[in-house]
Amino acid sequence: MRNVIFHQPGHPEQPCHGARYYALLSVFVVAAGLVYLAWSGLHIL
Repeated sequence: MRNVIFHQPGHPEQPCHGARYYALLSVFVVAAGLVYLAWSGLHIL
C-alpha cells in the first residue's frame, strides 16, 4: 500500500509537494482549532 502514494499522476516530485502540503495542512488545522475554540467560548452554536 506504500507505493500507491508514489504513483499519483502529475506529481513526480512527491517529497517536495508533500512537505508543502503538510505545512499548509498544519496551518489549516491550527486555524480550524482556533475558530473552534472561539466558537465554543462564545457559544454561537
